[in-house]
Amino acid sequence: MFRKKNYLMTFLLGTALILTFVSLPAQASTSQASYFTIDSPRATISGTEYLLEVPPRVYRGTTMLPLRFTGETILQCDVYWNPTTRTALLEKGTTKIELALNSHQARVNGQVVNLNFPPQLEKGRILVPLRFLAESFLWEVEYLPTERAVILWEPVEPTALFRFSTPQIIAGQEVEFIDESFDSAGRPLADRIWEINYNESLRSRDLNSLLLKPPAGTYVVRLKVKSKAGLWSEWFEQHLIVEPNRAPVVRDLQILPERPSMGESISFSYSYDNEEWEPVVEERWSYRWWSQDGENRSGVGRPRAFFEPGQYQINLSIRDAYGNWSDPKTVAIDVLHREKQSELSYKFSDPQPGEIVHNPDRVNYNDYPLNQSYRMTKTGPTLLFSNSPETVPGPGILYQDEVSGPIRVVYHHRNGSSTPLRLAVMVENTGENVINLLRTKSASGGPVEDVMHLGQLVAFNYYHSAENTTVMLQPGEKYTLYQSPGHGWKYNQSLTGMFDFQADGPVKVSILALPLGDSVSSHEELPIWPRDGRHARGTFPQADQEVQILIRGDKKEKIVLGKDGEGFESWLKGYDVLTGDEIINKGNYGAVYHLHFTSEKKTGILFNPRGISFKGALQGSDGGLYNIPATGSFSGLREAAVAGILHPGQDASLVYTPPNGSDAPVILAIIPESFWDE
Repeated sequence: MFRKKNYLMTFLLGTALILTFVSLPAQASTSQASYFTIDSPRATISGTEYLLEVPPRVYRGTTMLPLRFTGETILQCDVYWNPTTRTALLEKGTTKIELALNSHQARVNGQVVNLNFPPQLEKGRILVPLRFLAESFLWEVEYLPTERAVILWEPVEPTALFRFSTPQIIAGQEVEFIDESFDSAGRPLADRIWEINYNESLRSRDLNSLLLKPPAGTYVVRLKVKSKAGLWSEWFEQHLIVEPNRAPVVRDLQILPERPSMGESISFSYSYDNEEWEPVVEERWSYRWWSQDGENRSGVGRPRAFFEPGQYQINLSIRDAYGNWSDPKTVAIDVLHREKQSELSYKFSDPQPGEIVHNPDRVNYNDYPLNQSYRMTKTGPTLLFSNSPETVPGPGILYQDEVSGPIRVVYHHRNGSSTPLRLAVMVENTGENVINLLRTKSASGGPVEDVMHLGQLVAFNYYHSAENTTVMLQPGEKYTLYQSPGHGWKYNQSLTGMFDFQADGPVKVSILALPLGDSVSSHEELPIWPRDGRHARGTFPQADQEVQILIRGDKKEKIVLGKDGEGFESWLKGYDVLTGDEIINKGNYGAVYHLHFTSEKKTGILFNPRGISFKGALQGSDGGLYNIPATGSFSGLREAAVAGILHPGQDASLVYTPPNGSDAPVILAIIPESFWDE
């Protein structure tokens, strides 16, 4: 049983003059600090001197002091000694510390803590480790090696204090402030928290992260700070007035020459009004015209030249860093009937991959004959493709199979449930041996509603991706290859992903739609959703194609991708392991084409989608990555985009994968230089 006993031999000797002979920290003032010297019986506590029966000792680098003097006189806590168990209990507030004589273990609020040196008995007094006790009660300790002296003081709450450089800003403008918060101990602060409008969800260690794009209004900005001792200050607050951020205004949009010929380069200049400190970060160009065949046509992006005569309406909007778009500024120009350069000659002479070819002559690229000078090899990984049901009705298994070797997982799904979901791709070692996984490529996007942009983004990032991550899977172990963001996959939003990896043994790969809060590993009871009858899912061996293509340059010709029976192209055939059905992948989604060209003459390549709508990407013959088209999207069959230039005697390659969310068939129109001005 613990009992409290008060006894201590003290001698009041007046103010401790010894403190005037050492240089003390600012926080260790003579009226607040406790000061003593190793092996000296004299100690000064808050300006009063005491004489100790057992002076402070150092054992193996640990300063030891009498238990009751340390606990009651210095730390001002309750001390209880149990002579039966030879244990001590120190209590103050919510902190309880238990010590046992000659034991290297103590307990702080029930948690075991290891001591460098255990409590000792000397001359009938129990000596305890000073720093451990002091810091457990959040006291500050400082050792002065020259004087062999130790100073202790009880920390006080720090003070939060700041002021704005200007109490009124414009939305989007950086908040400038002077932080004058301090710890009276003179030590650096350990932490700080900012808060806006008394809202706990609007807290951050970075004030500007809370005020990136605030609406106009008056804000209460609060700050509290934390000391090294773990004490938090009271909140300190100031008011900040945020004025509206006005949208930029485009002025004086000019085009030169004012009346260009067809195929003549044009240049633009403009000025704008905006806040002086705020940059313009984006331009949005568009243009419209009536074609010679009476069609009202349009384009997006900054045009370099026009290739039909007539009047063009050109629009420009600009966006500032805050996110405000200006109203469109519109100018009209007349393009003369005189031709300086044809569209193909202009755009192939200075190629910019992804640039739209408007095709004023309405050339049908599908009329070109198929290239017959090729050699195709089936290669690549086993493809696990999950796109059916494309619209997911709720939690369930979307696809799974057991595979090994080179593997590619591709999924494209939309949430058709009113409940937010989470999509995950899980790899499981169901065997008895260790399996090594090597991740080589990965790209994912969403959840978003713009499926065409999503497919383009994932294709672009897939080309760019390069990984070399090894994962070792023990028997029965599961590994999450991907899971969608934690904020949830909401109704009508889509997710797309493309992952390449290798497994040196059989693994089960599962594509899962999960309830938002459920664990990835708990899916055995989920239903298996049936295919929707329109889209594909399944396992497809050797999903890629390596194609060697010879261009002789004596005629215009075409290469078709994503359409069965056209030249070397054929749709992937596989199986749905969940049903046993044979599956045809119409469009070859998830396949990667490696097209290697050799040309005998200088030749341009156009990319012409043959579906209703399209946004994709490719790796060009120069090794660069390009969106196709560079801006906007394709609609209809007439337009194409520049894909690259082939030079005689030089090998060149294109890498392409059909983007999820877009129509698949595309034509590569092969046009030798001799046909550019037709």
